[in-house]
Amino acid sequence: MIEQPARVLDVLPETPTQPARLYLEVTRRPVCGGCAHASGCGTAVLAELFGRGRFGQSPLRMELPMPAASKPPRPGDDIQLGIAPGALLGAAVLAYVLPVLLMLLGAGLGAQMAGDVLSVLLAALGLGAGLLLGGLLIRIRAAAGKSISASVLPARADSS
Repeated sequence: MIEQPARVLDVLPETPTQPARLYLEVTRRPVCGGCAHASGCGTAVLAELFGRGRFGQSPLRMELPMPAASKPPRPGDDIQLGIAPGALLGAAVLAYVLPVLLMLLGAGLGAQMAGDVLSVLLAALGLGAGLLLGGLLIRIRAAAGKSISASVLPARADSS
C-alpha cells in the first residue's frame, strides 16, 4: 500500500447527488528525498520555474468519499491515505507505456514500409493514438468502478 499523510479540513454532508465526503489537505512530499536538498532529478528546479514553489511545500486539497469506519474522521484529524500499488501500476501502464509502445510500433512500421519521413509520421500517429486509447481505457475503467481510489487509513503515530 502506498501511503501519504493527510489532514481533514472539513466533513462535507451527504447531498441528494453526492455521498458524504472528506475535504482533505495533503502535503506533497517527494519519494526520493532529493528535493529536500534542491538537487537530484531537477524536479525542484522545474517547480521553481513554473511558480509552484519548492516541491513538498504546496499542499494539495481534494475531496474523497467518507470512509465506512466505526469512528469517522473529524476536521483537524490526521489520517493516512492509501493507494493499492496494483491500481497505480495499471493506470501508469495505460498512461505512459501504451503510448510509447504504439509510437515505437508506428516508427518501426514506417521504417519497414518507406523510410524516415513515414517512420516519423507513423511514430507521431502511434503516440497520439496511444494517448487517446490510454485516456479512453482509463475512463472506461473509471466508469466500471475500477479507477484509482484512495483509502482512508488510521493515522500512524510517526506521521506528521
